[in-house]
Parts: sequence; C-alpha cells; structure tokens
Amino acid sequence: MLEVCALHEINGNAHCGNESLSVREKNRQGTDCCAAFELAINYDEKDPFLCHACGFCKYAKFDYTLTGRACCAVDPIESDDDRKKTVATINSLLEKADRVYKQLIANKPTLELLLLKISEHRLDRALEEGVQSGNAAGSTQVNRAIQLLAQRYCGECKSSFEELSKIIQRVLACRRELVAYDRNQRDQSIGGSSSSFSMASLSEPPPIGRCYGCASAATEHCLTLLRALAASAASRQTLCAQGLIAELLDNNLRRGTVQVQEEVRQLLCLLTRDNPKATEDLRSLLMDRIALTLRGHVASSDLAFAVRHEMALLAALVQKEDSCWEQKLRCVMQLFLMACKDSKSPVVMQSIILPCLKILQSLIKPDQPVSKKNKDKTVDALATIKPTEGVRVEVAKWLQGDPKHSYKVWRQHMPARGPDTPASKPLKKVMKNQQFYLLFSKRHVARMGESRNAYRVLVGKPEGKRPLGRPRRRWEDNIKMDLREVGYDDREWINLAQARDQWRAYVRAAMNLWEEARAMYLMEKYGHRWRQKSLRGIMPLRLTDAAWLKQVLFNPSSRLARQVACNMLESLCQVPVRKREILDLLTGFLGELGSAGESAAEFLSLYQSLVQPPPWKQYLAVRGVLLHLAELLTREIQELHRLEDTTLTSDLAQGYALKMLTELLASFLEQDSIKQQYKGRLVGAVLNGYLSLRRLVVQRTRLIDDTQEKLLELLEEMTTGTEQETKAFMAICIETVQKYSPQDVRTPVFIFERLCSIIYPEENDVGEFFLTLEKDPQQEDFLQGRMLGNPYSSTEPGLGPLMRDVKNKICQDCELVALLEDDNGMELLVNNKIISLDLPVREVFKKVWVAEGGEGDAMRVVYRMRGLLGDATEEFVETLDAKSEQEVNNEEVYKMANVMADCGGLQIMLDRLSAIKDITRARPLLQVLLKLFRLCVKVQRNQQVLTQPELGAIGIFLGILQLCLAGESDASQAAITEQLLDIMETILSKAASQPLESFLHFSQTFGGSEHIRALLTCTTAQGVRSNSAVLLHLSRVLAALTYGNATKMALLCDHFSSVTDFNRFDFEHTPEDEHKLELLCILTAGIERNAIGNTLKDHIVSLGIVRQALEYITMHAPCVKPTLMRTDSDDWKEFISKPALKYILRFLTGLATEHEPTQVIITQRKLAVSTDCIPIIHRLEQVSSDEHVGSLAENLLEALRAHPTVATLIEEVREQTRAEKKRLAMAMREKQLGALGMRTNEKGQVTAKSTLLMEDLGEETGLVCVICREGYKFQPSKVLGVYTFTKRCNVEEFEAKPRKTVGYSTVTHFNVVHVDCHMAAVRLARARDEWESAALQNANTKCNGLLPLWGPQVPESAFASCLARHNTYLQECTGHRDISYASTVHDLKLLLLRFAQEKSFHDDTGGGGPQSNMHIIPYLIHMALYVINTTRSGPREDKNLTSYLDNAASDKWLESCYEAEGPLYWAVLSLLLHPPSRWNRTRLAHLKRLLVLAQTRHTQPAGPAGPRLSDVAVKEYNVYKSYMVFFGLVDGIYANYFKTINIRYPPQNWLHLYTDGSLISREQGAGAGVTCSLFSLCRSLGYGTTSFDGEIIAISECLRNRLCHINKFRNAVILSDSKTAILSIVSKHTPSSQTSEITKMLSQLISLNKRIVFQWIPSHCGILGNENVDALAKKGSSATYRPVTKSTYYSVKRFIKSTYLDFNKQNLITQSQGKKWNSLHQNPQLIPDLPRKSSVAAFRLATGHDFLAKHLHRIEIYQSPNCPLCNSNQEMDSEHLKICASLAGHDNIFEKYWSARGQMTLLSNAWH
Repeated sequence: MLEVCALHEINGNAHCGNESLSVREKNRQGTDCCAAFELAINYDEKDPFLCHACGFCKYAKFDYTLTGRACCAVDPIESDDDRKKTVATINSLLEKADRVYKQLIANKPTLELLLLKISEHRLDRALEEGVQSGNAAGSTQVNRAIQLLAQRYCGECKSSFEELSKIIQRVLACRRELVAYDRNQRDQSIGGSSSSFSMASLSEPPPIGRCYGCASAATEHCLTLLRALAASAASRQTLCAQGLIAELLDNNLRRGTVQVQEEVRQLLCLLTRDNPKATEDLRSLLMDRIALTLRGHVASSDLAFAVRHEMALLAALVQKEDSCWEQKLRCVMQLFLMACKDSKSPVVMQSIILPCLKILQSLIKPDQPVSKKNKDKTVDALATIKPTEGVRVEVAKWLQGDPKHSYKVWRQHMPARGPDTPASKPLKKVMKNQQFYLLFSKRHVARMGESRNAYRVLVGKPEGKRPLGRPRRRWEDNIKMDLREVGYDDREWINLAQARDQWRAYVRAAMNLWEEARAMYLMEKYGHRWRQKSLRGIMPLRLTDAAWLKQVLFNPSSRLARQVACNMLESLCQVPVRKREILDLLTGFLGELGSAGESAAEFLSLYQSLVQPPPWKQYLAVRGVLLHLAELLTREIQELHRLEDTTLTSDLAQGYALKMLTELLASFLEQDSIKQQYKGRLVGAVLNGYLSLRRLVVQRTRLIDDTQEKLLELLEEMTTGTEQETKAFMAICIETVQKYSPQDVRTPVFIFERLCSIIYPEENDVGEFFLTLEKDPQQEDFLQGRMLGNPYSSTEPGLGPLMRDVKNKICQDCELVALLEDDNGMELLVNNKIISLDLPVREVFKKVWVAEGGEGDAMRVVYRMRGLLGDATEEFVETLDAKSEQEVNNEEVYKMANVMADCGGLQIMLDRLSAIKDITRARPLLQVLLKLFRLCVKVQRNQQVLTQPELGAIGIFLGILQLCLAGESDASQAAITEQLLDIMETILSKAASQPLESFLHFSQTFGGSEHIRALLTCTTAQGVRSNSAVLLHLSRVLAALTYGNATKMALLCDHFSSVTDFNRFDFEHTPEDEHKLELLCILTAGIERNAIGNTLKDHIVSLGIVRQALEYITMHAPCVKPTLMRTDSDDWKEFISKPALKYILRFLTGLATEHEPTQVIITQRKLAVSTDCIPIIHRLEQVSSDEHVGSLAENLLEALRAHPTVATLIEEVREQTRAEKKRLAMAMREKQLGALGMRTNEKGQVTAKSTLLMEDLGEETGLVCVICREGYKFQPSKVLGVYTFTKRCNVEEFEAKPRKTVGYSTVTHFNVVHVDCHMAAVRLARARDEWESAALQNANTKCNGLLPLWGPQVPESAFASCLARHNTYLQECTGHRDISYASTVHDLKLLLLRFAQEKSFHDDTGGGGPQSNMHIIPYLIHMALYVINTTRSGPREDKNLTSYLDNAASDKWLESCYEAEGPLYWAVLSLLLHPPSRWNRTRLAHLKRLLVLAQTRHTQPAGPAGPRLSDVAVKEYNVYKSYMVFFGLVDGIYANYFKTINIRYPPQNWLHLYTDGSLISREQGAGAGVTCSLFSLCRSLGYGTTSFDGEIIAISECLRNRLCHINKFRNAVILSDSKTAILSIVSKHTPSSQTSEITKMLSQLISLNKRIVFQWIPSHCGILGNENVDALAKKGSSATYRPVTKSTYYSVKRFIKSTYLDFNKQNLITQSQGKKWNSLHQNPQLIPDLPRKSSVAAFRLATGHDFLAKHLHRIEIYQSPNCPLCNSNQEMDSEHLKICASLAGHDNIFEKYWSARGQMTLLSNAWH
C-alpha cells in the first residue's frame, strides 16, 4: 500500500508521453493537493489515458521515489539453542563494537590537539608548506589544522560512529529478546506473573572586517621603540609609572597579528623584570580580568577566547627568571585554585586550569640543560639547594603573602649544596697508606686516650736510642700483633720505619686523619640535634585535603589536563617519604574509578607505575589496599546488576573501572609474599565477582568479558596452593553457594564444577597437534604420489575423527582411488604399531604416540599396502581401552572430598537438589550435582554423613529419581538416572554395613511403600528395560529399600509371585514374564551379603520359592546313573532347553551366596526329594549350551560350597566323575598304543613291544669358544661369554599403570666365545659394525650382547669388568638405564614365560630355539645372584619374599596380579634366595598365587574390578596351562640345576668330613665335633671359648687325624656350616695360631698329593652328616670335663661384648617390672618387622604411651578416658580401636591408630 505524503510543484510545461508535446497546466489547486496537475490525462473520457493535446496516449508513466528508514529486527528466541545462538551473537557484536569504539576513541587525542591549535591560531608550518592552491592568480592559504580536523571528524569518525550505532541497535534488540525469553522461562518455572520492566529512556543532550596596514606598521615600530627603552632600568620605572602596562594589557595584548601579540607579551615581561611593584600591578590586572571572566561577565562559549591571551602572558612571565618570580608563581597558584572551583566546566578546564598546570609542571620538572658545560649533568646535580625532609611551607599563608612563609624563610632552613671540599695536599700524599694510618690510629690512639701518647708509641725513642737487636724485634712484634688484630697484614710499614724522618711524617699524617674524622663526627652529631630543634615549629605535610587534584585527575573534559597532573605527581615522588604520602592520597582516590570510567586511565597508569616496585606494593598491602580493592570490585559489580535489572541499554565503556581494578589487584598478587598472606581473605570476593559477572546478559561488554577471564585467572592462582588452602577455598565455595537463591540454577553450576575439579582433576584433552604422513620407504616403487603438506594440523578437514578418515585423505591426495573404499588394502603405523582404522585419531595421539615418548613432536604416521612384502610382524592395536588401569585407593585419591562433610557441603548440595522441580530447565545443575555426589561418596566419611537420618538423603534422591523416570527418555536422561542410582546404591550399601538397629533407624527416612510401587512400575519402562546398567542399579536400590521392613519386602516379593510358578512359566510366558524373572535374578544377586541383606533372603526363603526351584530341578531332570553318561542325549537336551532352568540356577546362586539358610535347605532336602539334586547340578556344569547353563550350574555349586556339608557332597560327586573319566581315558590310551605297537610297563613308561639295539652316541662336553675352539682346560683364566640378543619391552603385559614398567627380554643361540676373541674379531673387521661382525660367529643370528661366564679359575675382577661391559651393551640396545638384579629377574621371568606359553625364540634373531635358550638359564641365575650378593640385597629381598608369601589378604592377592613384581616375579626370585628345602615348603603357596593370577587375568583382563574376584568358577585348562608350566619350570630348575653334595663329591671318590662347633652356655664353654665314614670324635674346649673356636678346633682335629691315616683316602672334602671359619682359614691374614696350624697341616697334605677341599653347607636343613656332627659338638660342649684352653683375642672380644649385652638386657628387664611394656622383653615379636610408621604404632600401642584418651587422662591432659570420637562411653585404648565406629573405614589396627591420633590432635587444637 502506497501513501502519497506530498506533491511538489513542477516548473515549466509537462510533456505528453507519446509525442513529447508540451502540455499546459490545468486545475492547479495547491502544492499539497493530490490533483495538483492533470498532466495530459483526460478524466472525462472512459479511457483515462488520453492526452488533451493529441487526443490519444498509448500509456501513462508514473515515477515514484520511496524513502525508508532501516530498522533493526532479530529472530525471536524460542528454545535454549536459540538462546545460546543469541548470546554468541551478542558476544561477537560486542567484540566488533569494542574494536570500532577503540578506533573512535583513538581519534580523540588528535582532535583535541587540532582544536587546541586552531584556538591558538597556530599554523603547523611543516604541514602548511605542502598546502598550495592550484590557481596561481588567486591562491588562498587554508589552515591545515582545520583541513585535517574536517577530514578526521567528518570522515573516519562519522563512519565509525554510524557503524557503532548500527551494532548497538542490534545488540539492544538481541538483549530485549533475551530478557523476554529468560523472564518467560522463570515465570513458567515458579508459576508467577512476570513483573513489569521499566525501560529507562536515555536522552543525550543536543551537542551543542577595514584596512589597518598603516596602524599595524606604526604599532610594530612603537613596540620596537618601547622594547629598546625598557632595556634600561630607569626607563622601565618611568614607563611603568606612566601606566604603560595597563595600556598594553587593554589595547595591544589581544589585537594584531600573532607576531605582534608575542612582542607585546615579551615587552610586558621586560617591563616587570626585577620590579616588584610593576609585577604586582600586572598580577592584579590579570587576576581581575580573569576573575571577571569566571564570574560570568563573558559567555561560557567565549571564555576560551577571553582568557587565552592573559594565560599566555602569565606563562611567559613565569618563564622569565628574575627576583619577582615568587609573585608570579603566587598569581598562578591563586588563579589555579580559583579556577578549580569551577573545574566541571570544560571551558574552564581547557582555558585556565590546563595552562596553569603546564606552568607548574615546567617549574616542577624543568627542561634538561643544553649548554656544553651542563648538558651531561642532571637537573638535581645543578640544583643549589638540597631538598631536606621536614622543611615545608604552608600554602595558604604563602598565598596570603605572609613573610614568615616565604621563599626566603624557607631557604634559610635549607642547607646549601656547595662543591665538595678538596683534600689537602698532605692528605692526598698519604692516601696510598691510608689503610695503614687508619688502622694504626684506630688501634693505638684508642688505647692511649690522647694523641701525644699515641705519637710517642708510634715514633719510638729518639735517634741514637732506638731499640736494636732483641728489643727492636720485640718492638716490631708488638706492632705486628696490633696490626694483625685489626686485619692489616702488609709489611710495608717495616720499610717505612727504617727512615726516621719519613716514618715520623707518616705518623703525623695518621694522627691528622684521626683528628679530622673525629671533628667531622662531632659536627654531624650536633648539627643533627640543631636541625631537630629548629624544625619543631614547621607544619608537616598533609595531603588529605586535595579536592582540586581529584577534580583534575578525573575530569572527563580534558585528557591533557589529566596527563599533566599525573606528570606533576610523578615528578613530586622523587623523595621516598613524599612518595609514600602521595601514594596514600592516590589510594584514597581509587573509589572514584567507578564514576570516572575511562577518564581515570591516566590516573591508573600513574598509580601502577608508582606501585611497581615490590616494597611499595608490600607497604600498600599492609595498609589494606587489597581489601579496599576487593570492596570496590564488589561495589562496581552491584552497580552493574542494578543496571541489569533496570535498563536494556549499556555503554561500550561499561566495565572499564571493573577491569582496571581487577588488573590492579592482580598486579599486587604477583608478589608471592602478598599473595600468600592475603589470598585467603580475597578469594571470596574474587569468586563472588566472577559468579556475578557470569550472570550478566544485558550489561555484558567486551571489557566485562575480559574482567571475567581475569578474575578466573586470579581464582586459579589463588586456589593453587597447599592442601589446607585448597580446603579453605572449598569451604568458601560452599558459603558462596548459600548466598544465591535456590531458584538460581545457573550460577552454582560453576562452583560445583570447580569443586569437582579440585576433588578429582580430570585429564585435560589434547588440543591441536600435528601429523606427518609418510610412505613406507620399502614400498616407494609400489605407491604413487606423496603427501606434500607435512606436517598436517589435526584440525584440518579430512584428518579425523577416525584413523579411517586419515587413510581416506591419503588415498584422495595420492590418487589411490582403488583403496578409498577398501579398509583392508592399506595399513597405518604409529610407533611401529599397526593401528585399527576404527580408532579415534586424538586417542591414538594421546595413548600411542605421547604415551611412548612422542610428546612435543608431530605424530609420524606411516602408510603402506597390506601384505605387499609379506605378512606383518608388528603389533596390531585394535582397542585403546585402559586395561592397565590400576586399582586406586579411593581414600587417598578423593581425600579432598572429606571437606564436603566437614564444612556442611553435603547438606547444601542436598538442599540444591531438593529445590529442583523441572529437570529440563535445571539439567546442567543436576548433572554437576550428581557428578559431585559420585566423587563425594568415594570416601567413607561422606558415606557415613549421608547415612545420617537427619539429612534425609535417600528421600531427596528418590524424589529426583521419580522426576527422571517420569520424564522423556533420552541418552542424557538415562545417564543422569544411572548416576543417581549409583549414588543411592553406594549410600545404601554403606548403611547396610552398619548394625541392624542403625539401618532400621535410617530406613525410616525412605518414605512409605509408594516409592517401592513407583520404582517397580518404572522397571517395566522401555528406557529402563533397554539399559542394563540402569536396571542393575535399580534392582539393587529396590532391594536395599526393603531390608528389615516386612511390608516392603512382601510388596517386593508379591511383584514376582506371578512368575515363581516355574512349571507354568515353561508352559506359557510373555516377554513381561521373562523381564520379571530377569529382574528377580538380578535382584537376588545384588542383595547385600550380610545380616541386613539376609533379612530379604530369609523372607524369600520363607515364601517357599527355593523349595519350588529344587522340586523343579529334580522333577524335570533325567535320571542320573553312577556311570558317566552323555550330556548331549535327547533327555538332557530337552531338560537344558526348558525356559525356566537358567533363571532358576541364577536365582538359587544369588540366594545361596553367603546365605546359610538357603544352603541348609539343600542339605536337608538330600534326604527327601532331592537325593539327586546335587548330582544333577554337577551334570549341568559339564554342559555347553547357548544359554550358558554349564557356567550357571558351576556358579551355583561354588556358591553352595561355602557350607561344609554341601561342599563334601559336591566334592564326592566331582571325584566320582574324575575317576570315571580317568578310567575311560586310560582304556582309550592303551587301545591307541596297541595300534602303534607300543605298551605301558609297570612304571607307567611307554615302551616298544620289540627291543631295538641302539648305539650309545657320545658328545663332547664343556664350553668351547667358537673362534679359537678352546675352553677352560687350555684357557682357564679367560672369560667366556654367550652371544645374546636383548630388546626393550614391558616387563608385565597386565601391569595396571598408565605407563608400564619398561625392561628387556633376552634370547640366545648359545654360541660361546672368549671376550678377548670377540674384541679381537671386532678390531679386525673395521668396516663392519661390532654386532654385524659378531653375527658371523653367532651362526648368522642377530646379537647385541655378550653375557660373561665366571669360570672356576677366572678372576673376579675380570668377570666384573666383562659384566660391566655387558650392562653397557644392554643400556645401548634397550635404552634402559637401571640395569640391576631386578631387571635380570624380569628377564629370566620373560624367558621362562616363552617356554610356558610356547612362544617362538627366533622371531627377532633368526636363530636359536628352546634348547639353546634353556642352556642360558643357569647363567642368568648366576648373574642375578652375583649382583644380589655384591649389593648385599639378599636379606632385604628375602624379607620381602617372605612377606609376600605370608600375606593372606585376598585383595592384596588380586592387586599383585596386576603389578610388575607379581607372582611370576616372586617365583623366579625364590630361585635366587630360597634353598630347595625352603622351596619345598613354599612351593604350594607359589602355585596358589599363580592359579589366582591365571584366574584373575582371564576374568578381569582390564584390571581389578574390586577387592574380590567377580568370577571364581574354574575355567578350562588352557587358562591355567601356561602358568602351571611356568611353575613346573621353576620346580624343575630346583630339582635338576641345584646339585647335591653327593653328586658334586661322589662318596666313592671323596671322603666326606663333617665338622661343627657348638656353644650351649658360656659357663660350659664350646665344643667341637668331627664325623666321617672312618671315625667320629667330640671335644670340650673349656670356659671362655666360643662357637667360632669350636669350628676352628674341629677342622684342626680333622686334619690332624687325617695326617695320621694318610693311606685311607686320596680326596677329602671338609663340610662345615661356618663360612667365617672357612674364610679365616683361606685368608692370607691369619688371625690366630689355630688357623696358622691348619695352614701348615694343609701344606703337608698337599705335599703328599692329597686333595683337600672346603665346602660350606647350610645348617639344620636335613643334611644327615651335619646333623650328626652337630650332636657331637653339643655333646662336647656339655661334657663334665672342661679343660683350660688359652683364649684368643677374638674370643675374649666376643665374650666381653656378649656379657655386656646380657647385663644390659637383665637390667632393662628389672626396670620394666610392673610396666605394661614388660611384655616386649618376653615376646619381642610384638613389634613387627614392618615399615617405620607401622612399627611405631605397634610399639606405642604395646607400651600404652599413645595419644589416646585413656593415656592422656592418666597424665592429666584430657578430662575423660572415654573415646571422644564415637561417644560410646568406653575407655579409649588399644582394644577400643578395634571396635570404634568412627574408625570402621580402616583395615588394620595401625591405620586406625594413626587416624585416631590425627583426630585427637584436631580435638586438642580445639581445646587450646
């Protein structure tokens, strides 16, 4: 629709549209009439388009001009997604507006400068020369400043302003829609009506010549004449007296050209020079004129022009140096203070205040001197007065002209700065020895008290009487001693003292120096006193009343004035005390930042520069500036929220003060000392500020966004500290949440997310990374193209999210179209591992590339054709599941969650949760609350708090659960429901672990039966049925809600009554019935296995459902015969296929698990209907079916075996089956052997029926070098080595750590070579690599190591050197730096695992099989033993191994299965530490641990899922085979490798001589015994001998006897269990006569060609000869006849030591009588050999000197002996710790003690 608003008059004639004829005007009625013209239109005819001129017109032409105004409209917001888009649009628009605004503001200083130039009529000559007119005849000169002003203002500023206006309009429209949507949502949620919204309309105020050539020439001449006359002082007086100053001021100051005005100003300056009266007159005139202008006699718009000339004159006057400068300065100050009263006027500020400030600035900070003499000197150096603190002038009185407050008086109080007094010539002359003089004078003058005595001492006696000889030396020594005492060591004074005159002159100079120093000290002392007395009447400096400064610093109309004021303040801050006062003043101005806005930029820049040095920051921090800043931040944020609620408009500069305050606060907190001291008091304000800014919508600007980010950074820095500081911050967060309304569902989200990140910091996702895509070098000839863009960014399109996308990009860029759709044609390798194409690229980078040391580099991806060059040998990575996750200690990992219980956070969270009524609107809050709850319930403390009835936690959770289940089901809703059920399950499980009375009291908060009905109804919902995890948690929660409540249990069981008739279920059932039975099975399996859970099981048993299940089994099962029958018969197939069978087995398993009544029912029914019930279930466990009936039956039998009677029945049935299977297997074996012509003999060995004659084949034995073909026979001292190949690998595949323990694995072809031969071969083969050359000697098998062998006669040093070289080889080829015996044990373990798992040995080397690698096992064992012995680690490792074997905790067993040092490691380590006898005692324990290891790793390959095994059913033999073979290998090594004495020294060739010494008591003395097949003897050694003496005497008697019977033996081995005795004999340093005698006898026997060998044997380990000789030695020790034996030195030493220890022990026993710790003497094992922390706890508990209430009460520290932790009115001692309810979360008594001690410490702190 078009509306004609106006018609305009057309001058001239109209024309016909057809013939272009002129048409006359007709019927003109007015310019505003619609029919003003009838232009060529005939309205009388029917055809309206007829021309009056020609009578006909073919058409009529109409021209329309439409003018419209652009309006801003945005799309309405209808959902949360639209809201997010609108918020994002606002943020982007605000960022753009901020940029445009900054561009607009950047033009402001330039415009101000141009305006100032224009107002002063100054031409920019540099620019003026470039501006010329193109017309030469009439060229005009345009003011360049005006031209630039027009271009800048009308061009750039206008376009920026228009663009900014459009952006602001769109932002306002978006905000209007945003506020309307939020209010609509809020009104819908609370059911209220929307409140009226007042829109404040902000209206901006509307922005506001005759010829005189001759006169000008005459004026200039007059001024020149007057200036010449004013050069004389007398003429100046005359001119001033005649009123020339007033004349010039009235007539010439403003008129004429700029040059004339400047000459007038200079003339006035000349007239008033050194003329106080003229200066005062001129000052009065200027003040009057400017005062009249300020009082309103001149229009405000003309004020700048009215005072401009006067201000310029005043500036010129001040610049002239004369004696009247004080009057001029007083005029400037008076004028400045007068103008400051009207400082709000921009004109006053620009015209008067700013010039005054410039004048003052020039005086405060003068320009740098430019003369050659002074250009290098500073202004301070040229000053004639030195500023002194405390000397000041009162400004008010100085302005009034008070003589007492003038410059002259002030100057008299100031000390003059004169040139330094030059040193006198004698002083300069003696400066060389000044140190000597000062030290001498200091020493002697101080001692003599007067200069005369000092001079006499220094100079000495007169000539001719000076000391000579000894007196001279004594005199010199005295002076030396004096000089040495004062630290002077130079001997130059001795040379000086030789010449008496010169020496005397030096001494006089020293005395003069001393006198001058003393005079200076006295002058300074009394001068300081005079100064203090003279300054008593001076008024101190006070800067509190500085209103003018505040007005100027924050004046919005003049940036230059603000800058000049800041420069003045900066110049005044040169003196530290003055700077302190100015800083205090400026700190008080911080409150003006909010109202000043961007006008405070200069002030803030000044303030930040002044406080930049750390000491000033610390000073202001002590003065409380940080808390003041926090208060200002809060005030600014409150103002923003007020504007948020009252208006839709906002300023782009909104938030400037807030941002600056935040940055200022951050600058203070950069100092660690300040942050450490104040962050606890500031964190609350910072947190509140950040949360408040997050809520802003309408008033949000770019500055506010920056402030929000800065506050978040501050929050991060302030909350990263010690654990106590973090706990305090968490408490502040909880307090902050309480400040917000329960209906606020947005603000608390951040706080709860922050708490979640503190309790459990999540791993940050990787950001952008890079990929390098390279072709396999071996397939260069087969793959075309190349990836040219390396490295590629992970954000580039086509490189994710899956590795398949990377493969497709390679195919596209390289034009490999055939492989584009084929996922099997190309392989991608990362870290030499083939990566599945289904894996995410980001996860591969994080878990494959970065995890193995590739962090920081681009991920190298190699692509190649699959199978092109043979089968791939690299590892294939199919999944990246964290199967190596280790079981963590929740109490340690989530320990920060305990704060939530201590500070009431759980109650606040529950309150927030209960306030949620709309799940959709509060979804973010609900999600983060549930996440925080899941973290909190990880620790026992929070679980205990949530089980308190007064909190009502379960009731609140049930209400939220019903809201979730009643809502629409989607993925996020299902996740919320699952989390909620998981939290409830944890709380209910904790409650169920408490006593029944406590649980019943807690269950009263669950509500009535309506919750049970509602949850049972929800189980049939499609969303719950399709989600197995939700169904599992829901069933457990359902069961827990009914414990102990008969009504609820009956209601629950009644829900399943329709499906417990199993026969009917087989006949007819629906999917709903199957779901009910499934739910029943899940429910019974999830019932708590304790007394509280058994209440529900008892109720189910009482309903007879168990009996119905057993009757069903016995009734439908086929007949079970004693013989082994087939389970795949038709009867069994029919029985197995029954629908109810699998549910019955699962139902019975759940009930029978740790429930004795159910197990008893089965035992009782053995005599009735179910005689064959257990055999039937046993038959079922052997069945394999799609329904897994066999596994279900096996699980049921394992659950029943907890009852002893049922376990016996099950074992009998299984044994019968095993026997029958064995009988059938043996029969089949005999049949098969007979077919092969073989048979089994009586021993079970397989033999051939016909004997075959075979020749014995012989083989050369011994180790021979593959190069020189010699061994130990010909080269006994050379070290032989075995070529090995070692590669880096993980020592344990199943280790539950993010970064697995790295070790190495060794294989060999067992080629032996001398180390020297190997090195010689390497030297000769210079062109080849060392191991490339060694491969030739190693049967072309790869090798990279040389394991040394310690031969019989090889020196240990040679072996150790070769072993060190071998370790170097290992480090080079594996990169493993820690080569220790533990690494060797892991290496041996991996080698044995290769045998056990039947893996190949030659994949990496190309040679070497099982036999070769079996040969190297003893040498690896020997190397590990050597390292253990040399490092003395045997006792420690033996202790660890014993602790491992004695540990009976099942959870530790499971945990060790996923450790690097697990059961496999300890089994191998026992080879190095335990003898065969010890192995025989512990081998069963090792086997058990290995079987548990196999079961655990098979059922839980990803890591431990809990403290117990999830599946304890016996698996197939293949599951256990490799670990049993591993055990067999270790056992075989014990049986075959460790030779016995009879094998090493055959009795037919060697005479076995057993010797021993024994000591029963010191009173009886030691005894010695010897036994062999030829004789036996015992001997008593007498009083004072030791067991060592017995060992030595026994060996001595043995050798002495053999010397008497040398014909009865040739080889003899002396077997002793004393290593000390053997080592003392073979040692070169014989400690006693006995060993010397033994050595002589050995020499005699050797000379008779007798071979004597000493062999150590272990004692008391079942060796018959050792036991017999031990009895003989004890017999000798207990003999009644005790000879007198001469004691050795070592025997006496041991005797004294033993006697002393016995005496101390007896004394300690005597002193401990009647003490509680007396038991420690009787049973020292009370203190276990555990870590120090546990041992300390055991000792304190045993002695009673603990930190418990009973002991504290006994020593009068605590008021009561009762336990304050559980309030049970029981005495708190070691026995009470075992039953204390507050310590139930700890496993052992030691952990309970330390926990109790910590809590008692907190209580004690509270008492004090």
